[in-house]
Amino acid sequence: MTFKMEITLAEAAAMLKLTPRALRAAIKRGTFRAAKYAGCWFTLPANVELYRRDHLRRYGRKAKQPT
Repeated sequence: MTFKMEITLAEAAAMLKLTPRALRAAIKRGTFRAAKYAGCWFTLPANVELYRRDHLRRYGRKAKQPT
């Protein structure tokens, strides 16, 4: 038996330290997986971790070059 615990988009956004609006934009781009049920977005914790690994680490400050 497989147990899936869905979380809301707001919970996923809090886990990623993003806004729900930013995650909805990622859904529209196809970079974040979620499903809409009865007008609310839901996703799996595994999708949150995949998004963190694949899309959030490449942004931010660049490492300093050794002198």
